[in-house]
Amino acid sequence: MTQKVTVTPELLDMFQSVLKEGRENALTAREIHKLIGVDDRQCRALTEALRLEGVFICSGNDGYYLPATVDEMRQTYWRIASQAEKMSRIAELMEEHIMNADPSRSNL
Repeated sequence: MTQKVTVTPELLDMFQSVLKEGRENALTAREIHKLIGVDDRQCRALTEALRLEGVFICSGNDGYYLPATVDEMRQTYWRIASQAEKMSRIAELMEEHIMNADPSRSNL
């Protein structure tokens, strides 16, 4: 069972305060851990929470950073949109399988 990740206003503020502008200033999750003590899962949760508040945070192989250009924001947008499209397709396939499953069988 996965443990719930804690996101507090204090962690959000700390996370946002260490992020720098521009891909060249990206921080890896390991670097963020050294600065504020959060792990990879917390970095992802904090990023998601701030994005849902309208804070544009870029992330990728380079790490986490605030966009310095529209192009940086666009690249993150396309990556997120592509992931969402794939997840939506997986959900559709699962739903189709569930709808066609024999309810008398407990295993699929």
